[in-house]
Amino acid sequence: MGQGRAASAGRGAPRVVALHNGLRVAVESMPQAYSVAITVWVGAGSHYETADESGASHFLEHMLFKGTANRSGRELAAQIDGLGGEVNASTSRDATVYYARVLPEVWQEATFLLADMLLNARLEAEDVERERQVILEEVRGENENPESAGQDLFDATMWDTHALGRPVAGTEASVAAVPPEALRRIRAELYTPDNAIVAVAGRVTVAEALSVAGQAFGAWSGTRQRALPPPPAYAPRVATLRRAIDQAQLFLGCAAPGLHDPNRHAATLLAVALGGGTSSRLFQRIREDEGLAYSVEAFHEIYSTAGLLGVYAGVEPARVRRTALIAREEMLRLAQQPLPDEELARARAQVRSSLLLGLESPVERAMRIGESQLLLGQVVPPEQVLASLSAVQPEQIQALAQQLLAGPLTVAAVGPMRRVDLMGV
Repeated sequence: MGQGRAASAGRGAPRVVALHNGLRVAVESMPQAYSVAITVWVGAGSHYETADESGASHFLEHMLFKGTANRSGRELAAQIDGLGGEVNASTSRDATVYYARVLPEVWQEATFLLADMLLNARLEAEDVERERQVILEEVRGENENPESAGQDLFDATMWDTHALGRPVAGTEASVAAVPPEALRRIRAELYTPDNAIVAVAGRVTVAEALSVAGQAFGAWSGTRQRALPPPPAYAPRVATLRRAIDQAQLFLGCAAPGLHDPNRHAATLLAVALGGGTSSRLFQRIREDEGLAYSVEAFHEIYSTAGLLGVYAGVEPARVRRTALIAREEMLRLAQQPLPDEELARARAQVRSSLLLGLESPVERAMRIGESQLLLGQVVPPEQVLASLSAVQPEQIQALAQQLLAGPLTVAAVGPMRRVDLMGV
């Protein structure tokens, strides 16, 4: 079956094997499960795109469901439905994942189906043009959603012309213009076995999963020919998108630790303490004390070359500046005083619960295994993540808050307010 060397694995850890073509296969057997999840992770996403390719990775993800050399699009759809369960895909900034969540009796069929899509997609010009219209409708729908438009504006304001500043699905203009050659180019340069992970979890044996994956994907060939761009330069900016809506969408934040920064766990806990739950500082101050917003939260987004710490609130337009200033006050308070032990304990408990509760699901396990192996080059055990979170001390969070939050912030808002209304936040 063309298997190669096996990576070392601790007791209870997923088994990882590199096939002869460079494809890594990771398997975690869960005999107690009632399903099997098969995921194929490819290191291709909007982070890798040039400006004139914006949205092409997401476009390509759609096209892999439109037919292969062995199955027409209609036959592919019928076979997917015939499996039961779920077969789907999603594109992010750093990766595209194709996955199947099915019953044990059809998991092998699902694996060969995914392999056919990855290895033999046709990308016919007429199919591309039909799907272009579908994606344009998807993009228009996102643009009409004020929160989605606000997130896109925030990203563009944060990262300017860098790839991280462009929407994953592209804009209406970029999707309308992207040529079929761009899809083929991304497929040739990034859809290669050495730039992909097959991760399987659920009611399957390790030996069986490795054997089937080797048969299904053994013919995959090629080597990765494209690298990520340099990390983005960050400078605080303010931007507004004027719309006559009743609830303004406010975002503010700054650059933060990315995937390979040792401070990423501290940044995650900082975001949770700031706005990660009903006891968080922003929720209590902005919603409970001031009654300014129904939805308010903080988030830490992590990419391969960068990260961002952000705050979101949906508020009445007349209250946007007041809300932004309060959020700013709470950020500065984190920089001025160490986080009390009880707040840090609550933040740790939230992150710990989110991680461990997800491990009960085969599809979540397969997703976690595949993403970790693809982006970090290893499957990081949950115990190691939890140990890193436990090691974060209040002084470390305060030092990070001083580094990130003491200076000017990037602010973006969608609504009837003017840019000048948000200056000086």
